[in-house]
Amino acid sequence: MRVLGPVLVAGPDGVPQSPRGVRAAALVATLALADGAPVPVPGLVDRLWPDEAPADPRAALHNLVSRLRQATAPDAVRSVPTGYALGCASDLSLARGALALGRAALGAGRAEEAGRLATSALGLWRGEPGLDLGAVGVELRATAARLHEDLALLRREAAEAAGDDATVAVLASDALAADPLDEDAARSLMTALAAQGRGAEAVRVYGRLRHALVAELGTDPAPDLVALHDRLLAAAEDQVPVGAPLRRGGGGAADASSDTTPGRVRHVALGLRAAPNPLVGRDVDVADVESALRTSRLVTVLGAGGLGKTRLAQEVARRAMTATPLVVVVELAGVRSDDDVVLALADTLGLAAGATARLGDRLLAGDVHDQVLARLRGTTSLVVLDNCEHVVAGAARWAHELLGAVPELRILATSRAPLRLTAEQTFPLAPLAADGTGAPTGPAVELFRQRARAARPDVRLPDDVVVRLCDRLDGLPLAIELAAARVRTLSVEEIEQHLDERFALLRSGDAAAPDRHRTLEAVIEWSWNLLTATQQALWRRVAILPDGFGVDAAAAIGGLGTASPLDVLDDVDGLVTQSLLAVTDDGGVARYRMLETVREFGLLRLAAAGEQDAVRDALLDWAAELARRDVAVLLGPGQVGAIAELVRDQENLLYAFRTAAETPPEGAHARRPEVVVHTFVGLAASWALRGSEERAAGLAATVLGSLRGWPVPDEDADVTAVALTFTLGALVTGGTSAGDVGASRARTMARLRLLLRRPRLGRRTRALLSLVLLPDWGAMVREVQDLQRDPDPLVAFAACICAGQGAENDGQLEQALRDAEEAYARSVGIGDVACPAFAAMFVATTASELGDFATALAWTDRVRPGFATLGATSALRQLDWIELSVALEAGDVEAAEALCDRLEVPGEWPDERGGAEMAAVAGAGRGEVALLRGDAEAAVGRYADVMRAFGDVQGPGTPWAVMLGSAQVVRLVGLDHLDEARDALARLGRRAVALYRDRMSQFLDRPVLGTACLAAGTFRAATGDRAPGVADLFALAEAIGSRQDVPALRRAPLLATAASLLGAGALDEGRARVAAMTHDAVTEHALALLDEVAGEGGRG
Repeated sequence: MRVLGPVLVAGPDGVPQSPRGVRAAALVATLALADGAPVPVPGLVDRLWPDEAPADPRAALHNLVSRLRQATAPDAVRSVPTGYALGCASDLSLARGALALGRAALGAGRAEEAGRLATSALGLWRGEPGLDLGAVGVELRATAARLHEDLALLRREAAEAAGDDATVAVLASDALAADPLDEDAARSLMTALAAQGRGAEAVRVYGRLRHALVAELGTDPAPDLVALHDRLLAAAEDQVPVGAPLRRGGGGAADASSDTTPGRVRHVALGLRAAPNPLVGRDVDVADVESALRTSRLVTVLGAGGLGKTRLAQEVARRAMTATPLVVVVELAGVRSDDDVVLALADTLGLAAGATARLGDRLLAGDVHDQVLARLRGTTSLVVLDNCEHVVAGAARWAHELLGAVPELRILATSRAPLRLTAEQTFPLAPLAADGTGAPTGPAVELFRQRARAARPDVRLPDDVVVRLCDRLDGLPLAIELAAARVRTLSVEEIEQHLDERFALLRSGDAAAPDRHRTLEAVIEWSWNLLTATQQALWRRVAILPDGFGVDAAAAIGGLGTASPLDVLDDVDGLVTQSLLAVTDDGGVARYRMLETVREFGLLRLAAAGEQDAVRDALLDWAAELARRDVAVLLGPGQVGAIAELVRDQENLLYAFRTAAETPPEGAHARRPEVVVHTFVGLAASWALRGSEERAAGLAATVLGSLRGWPVPDEDADVTAVALTFTLGALVTGGTSAGDVGASRARTMARLRLLLRRPRLGRRTRALLSLVLLPDWGAMVREVQDLQRDPDPLVAFAACICAGQGAENDGQLEQALRDAEEAYARSVGIGDVACPAFAAMFVATTASELGDFATALAWTDRVRPGFATLGATSALRQLDWIELSVALEAGDVEAAEALCDRLEVPGEWPDERGGAEMAAVAGAGRGEVALLRGDAEAAVGRYADVMRAFGDVQGPGTPWAVMLGSAQVVRLVGLDHLDEARDALARLGRRAVALYRDRMSQFLDRPVLGTACLAAGTFRAATGDRAPGVADLFALAEAIGSRQDVPALRRAPLLATAASLLGAGALDEGRARVAAMTHDAVTEHALALLDEVAGEGGRG
């Protein structure tokens, strides 16, 4: 159990995880505070329900403990006669034990052992303990804080006993920074500094301590500290400084200089500021910069304003003090010109810039240049040049000069632009992440929490809101701190709501901060003012793009349609140089991305320049041309590159699509329907070719609305026809209700008929429309037979796919399989990647539906390379389902579990429904695995969880809900859970009927109905029902091709069982009755029988 940070418990697999709910976390913390001792039930109830106890406290507590045990090891919480206790160690108890052992070791003279114990125990802290745990959290934080202080003191005392003065200095300095009144820490620090020959620093420590004591308590330091101070002052009079003389107090707020004694190395830190609070989320960055400084003599930390470059550099400099004799931090923010860089450097070094106190010094010192070099020569040193972007030339010139003249020198620079020296190693500083790696939240959220609670300790900070807020603030530490300061007067939800006006919102902050950091707008404006006019123009124009972009987009939009990529390359480089654009490589193409804060500043400047309409037109022209160019080569050898470009610019194309479709206010710009159809076809085609065609459903209504009243020009007739065809498919598959589909489908078909009359319509488009506009299945069969023999391989391929899909939906699965194989043969002549992959996928899925898993598995090997090339992740996951069925059929439990894991991976589906469906499929797979392991109850539970995940049966159903519901019924019957099976069948019947009536009235997937019939027949036969309709259910399942790609739904064993229960003659009679029915009558009979079972059983 871990409580020294966010509460974590070891899950059943040993992996740490958060308990479910705040109260469970508070329970763990309460038991950990007891250090293994039992906590009585009344005490636990009082702590866990402080406001109002539950009606049955013992039962509520018992349920809470039970849920916690389910999430971790069963014996992690022990029941005792009076209450509960931890059954395992906590990090709190380990830290307490380490403190006791360490004190004993120190008392026995084993200082190194005591230090190791203290250091190890301090490493158990992972953050602030007890956050969001109410009164329990307050107690936990207080206990942990005292323990942390005791361990830190033990560590320092161990270092003192071991004579490790350098470590004592660091630890005592940290303790004194945390509590400026800590006389023990001051005593340790002064003693350690003096032992290292850093007497002057020790004297300054005393001065700061005395000032703090007088100001806060009105008293002087202890007599022994006064005496130590006097001894240090007396010793300093006989010491000689190294190099040029240092001006006392000239190095900044936290300068530390030391005198030297013979044989000692002198340590000096100048310009180093005391940290006002802990640096959050930058430990890895600090270590990386330190590593870079070991291999490169010049390292420049690059990043936009507000990223925390200065804090990072200050921390690196602070850590360098223990090993580097001279550390100098030069602040350049206030420097006006390149020539003044040296004056800032000289001032920080304590040098008289052109005049010294004595004539002899002036004669010997020479000019400032020589003084600086003389001061740095002969000493290993680190110089930090902070905020170089506005004096890059001066900073670069002096960095070059110093590196050439002082071999022992290393330079750390911070800047929004690189110095561009050959010795330079750049370190781009990333924003803070809002999401955690191995933790619920990231460092951006932790920073917000710390600053918000400093402003208002009792503020409510919901994780989800703070994560979103930090994401929208681009992870910029300055923006996060400014937003956190607003919790004095606003809730975090209100802050989030006002972020659209972030520059007005984020205006307060630390009164001690420089002017350029007091408002978010000032930070960005600092960069704006460093740009040329053409760079400013490019910034404000490309800010209209919501996502990353390439140089072609920069030229088209930044140049308002009149520039080439080479024309804007220098300006792009200028924005990259100033850290306003980040550069990434995407498949060999450079992409530029703005932080959202930088983008919003650009949009404000765009409005101020009055260029919105011109930039909007340039955006739409660029988007339409990109889509037109890529769509032209989508079905051929150039397919992969075209899809890659459409995917890269997907968000920008979506923005252009919506912008072109906007209904403008009176007198404003016009709608651009030609842009709507071109961008929609580009998007929909790229989605369809990557197995995510359902994404087009959300755009269908916008397409239809945009075309209203538009006389389609001949040059746009083909693309408009394709757009309407995609729209038609989206309407049918996108979950829209039957009534809405019917009306929209009728309008769409009418438009397509008008387009088919155009004499200039392309041959492929005409063939496509001839299939789409066919009135019924019989007509389509006749038309497809002709087109399947078409000399154009693409037309023949499309006809085979269309015929196969029609046959599959009609339940003619053997015919569908033949059509799919023919489609694959035709696809080879097209020369693309997607068509063979989709044809092979069609063969595999159809074979799987037939229960022919060997054939299905063989064809998946042909599918994977193509889909992997296209990045069709969701299609690849569908292949995992086929392989899962094969594994389950073969009884390969390990392979099945691995495939379930893959199906459950989040974030790989284009929409929420797809991910939920595959998670349900994986859940059903785990139910089948449980059966293979002989755990019937676990299987029942898994299937119940799966069906609950599909939600309200009265809402829109999905084919997967019907299929898995059918499998659930069959498994419940097989396990003799007939009451549960009756209720599950009633829900299944309602789902199947609702699915047909709500979504499938136009394009009925008859095998789904057949699958439900098979489950219904299985239940009714098992319960002794001998009505003719029972045999009809089995006959219907055969006639309309019930799906067999779930192991539970293999027809042969279920029919054999039915024959033994009903008699083979009864089944044959049912087959005869169904065979005598017309095509439509078969469907109606299936629906009637399912409607009948829908009225039986409970509705829970």
